[in-house]
Amino acid sequence: MIRAQESSVSKAETNTDSTKLNDQSSAKSSSKTQANSTRANSSANSSSANSSREPSLTPVQIQRAKEFAATHHPELGELLGRLESYDEPSFVEAIQELLRTMDRLEKLSEKNTERGRVELEDWKLTSRIRLLAARLAMADALPVENLEASSRTIKQEIRELLIERAELRKSSLTAERLRLQDRLEKVNRQLSELSERERQNIERELDRLEANASQAKTRQKAAQKEKSSLNTKPRSPSNAPQSDSTKQAAEKPAKNNQKP
Repeated sequence: MIRAQESSVSKAETNTDSTKLNDQSSAKSSSKTQANSTRANSSANSSSANSSREPSLTPVQIQRAKEFAATHHPELGELLGRLESYDEPSFVEAIQELLRTMDRLEKLSEKNTERGRVELEDWKLTSRIRLLAARLAMADALPVENLEASSRTIKQEIRELLIERAELRKSSLTAERLRLQDRLEKVNRQLSELSERERQNIERELDRLEANASQAKTRQKAAQKEKSSLNTKPRSPSNAPQSDSTKQAAEKPAKNNQKP
C-alpha cells in the first residue's frame, strides 16, 4: 500500500499542478520533448500490459473500496479518484490492497468487536502516516513556495500521528493484558475448585473401597464359620451305622417271639 500511495501522491499532485509544469516545460527543446514522448509511450504500453495481467475487479468491489476509503480516509479517497483517471495499474493495486484490508477487519470484527474497532483506528492512522510520508518524499519534485516550511509541517503531522498510533496500540495491549489477567484468575479458581473436588472424590472413593473390603471380609468370615460348624456337628445314634453283632442280637428276640 505504501508503494501505491507514494506513486499515487507523486502522480496525482503532479497532475494537479500540470499547468505550472507545462509552462516550465515549454522552454525545452523539441528533441527532448520527442524523447520524453517516446519514453512516455513506452511507459504507457508497459502500464497497459501490467494492467492486463492484474486480476479483474468488479464494479461492486471498486465501489466498496472507494466508499471505505472515503469514509475512513477522505484524502485517500480523493487520491483514488484522481489515480483512476490516469494510472490504472496503481489504481488497481490500491483497490486490491483496500479490499484485503476490509476483509481482514471484517473477520476481526466478527470475532471481537472491540478488536476490530481498534484495528480500524490503527489502519486509519497508518494510512494517513503513509500518505504524508509519500508527500514528504516527493516534496522536492513538487512546486511549493516554501519547501522547508512545508516539510516541517508534514514532519510535525507525521510525528503527531505516530504518537497517537503508539498510544492507541499501548492502550490496546493494556486492555488485552487486563483481559488475560482476568482469564488467568478465572482459570486459577477453576483449578482450585477442581483440586478440592478431586480431593473430596478421592476420599469418597477410598471410603467406598474400604467399606466394600470390610463387607467382603465379613461375608468371608461368616462363610468360614458356617463351614466349620457343619464339620464339627455330632451325628445322631439312629443315624449311626450298626455292627453285625448288634444286628444279630436284635434279630434273636424277634425270632423267639415267633415260636408257639
